[in-house]
Amino acid sequence: MQPDRSSEERMIDAALRAWRFNAFFSALSQDQLEQEIAPGRNRLIHLWGHIAALNDGLFPLLGLGPKLYPEMEAMFITNPDRAAVTIYSAEQVKLA
Repeated sequence: MQPDRSSEERMIDAALRAWRFNAFFSALSQDQLEQEIAPGRNRLIHLWGHIAALNDGLFPLLGLGPKLYPEMEAMFITNPDRAAVTIYSAEQVKLA
């Protein structure tokens, strides 16, 4: 059995995973991000925005301050894909 990892190791691991995840989506073109994951399912841009919005929601939960992008909740969490009138572009999601 492996000993528990330190909190520093877990934070570094999480940061590396997030960087790889962001690198994957950042490499896609706008046309690729508009593709559905499967027929009739969410688009890749919505999935990326959903994950970014969930991560933004961690700030208040962890006591680190308010959400930086509260408008993303309606765009990517509370409404299904294509329900919101406007959503962030790929560049805006990348910055978030």
